[in-house]
Amino acid sequence: MSNRLKLTNRAIEKLPPHDADSKSTEKEYSDSEIPGLKLLVGKNGSKKFLLRYTYRGRKRAVALGQFGPLGIAEARELANQQKGLVAQGLDPKQEKQKRQQALTLNEFFYEQYAKLIAAKKRSGRNDLSRYKHHIHNPLGKFLIDEITTQQLLSLQNDLTKKLSDATNNRVMALLRHIFNTAERWGLIERSPAKDNKIKLFREDNRRTRLLSDDQLRALFNACDRDENYYAGQYFKFLLLTGARRSEAANARWEHINLELDRPTWTVPTSKAGNYLSYLNRLAVELLSNLTRIPGHPFVFPGGFPNFERHWGPIAAPNKAFKRILEKAGIEGEYCIHQLRHQHASIIANIGGNTAEIMMALNHSSPAMAARYTHLSPQRISHTGHLVADSVENSLKGERVLPNRTFS
Repeated sequence: MSNRLKLTNRAIEKLPPHDADSKSTEKEYSDSEIPGLKLLVGKNGSKKFLLRYTYRGRKRAVALGQFGPLGIAEARELANQQKGLVAQGLDPKQEKQKRQQALTLNEFFYEQYAKLIAAKKRSGRNDLSRYKHHIHNPLGKFLIDEITTQQLLSLQNDLTKKLSDATNNRVMALLRHIFNTAERWGLIERSPAKDNKIKLFREDNRRTRLLSDDQLRALFNACDRDENYYAGQYFKFLLLTGARRSEAANARWEHINLELDRPTWTVPTSKAGNYLSYLNRLAVELLSNLTRIPGHPFVFPGGFPNFERHWGPIAAPNKAFKRILEKAGIEGEYCIHQLRHQHASIIANIGGNTAEIMMALNHSSPAMAARYTHLSPQRISHTGHLVADSVENSLKGERVLPNRTFS
């Protein structure tokens, strides 16, 4: 049989295995249609396509794929693509090796980028969660240097069906940073997520709902009665301190000092860096009465009800909060983050100024920072106690205007 054939799928299927006694491991057939396209048949009957070509005066070869998954029509198309690279002055074999070394988006994120954000970004856990839930499946399998702006725009559009504009923007901002990092590291020539290509949505997610005195009283009672003891106290602590939910969840006993004249909590996980939170007397009372698990580092442990088996902090308490809201008879939209807004509203209602609110919530706006740099620890601590007075009055059903003098 001639080694030069007009290859067809049927003709290839009929080719016998290479002679087992032959010194060569494979028999080579040449396609009469595409110069350089070869079919190699092994002694075990395996069949694969190969392209032989000349690059800069040297004979080279690049594998195209196995027959079966790859038919003759596809093999010819691939062969022509590779020959097109040669015409452009590129070596198909080198280009294939580069491609094999390229990372998928998932590989780059988990093997390289995740280590970067763990070391440098305080919001690393949030980024990891956003990636797993919204990016891993739709884009993760693609090579990072092949993902297009159109794919990112398509993802952004799909996310509008299930996410708020603000959350959607956080996902797209994460993608921007991922691709910008890959570009800086030389893994891609140009990021497909440049600002001028991916426009973020205009956010209008302000939630201004505040609890009435009756609702606040019902909420605290439901927190104390809830089956998850630590979740209930965690929600009360959020309102009493105005802390971000991640800050309170990761609070450790080693960072809390209740023995000082003005008890403090050093918060190491804030967006704005470490800061000192002055605890008001209701927050101190809550922490003093909180049942501690011997040896457990976190103030609000996770893993209810088998606390002793889990050393992590409370996590994903949304179900508990929903349950508590139902028990308190609080209907409609109200999320955990609004406890922070409630704290700010209380400060405003007792006469606190913008600077005191920003200090209490540890906002990091440079423009506002100058306005509260003059506030003394005594003033900040006093404002916290006024919040405690206001909350306590609400719980008692009283409306007493707190004394604004401080020492």
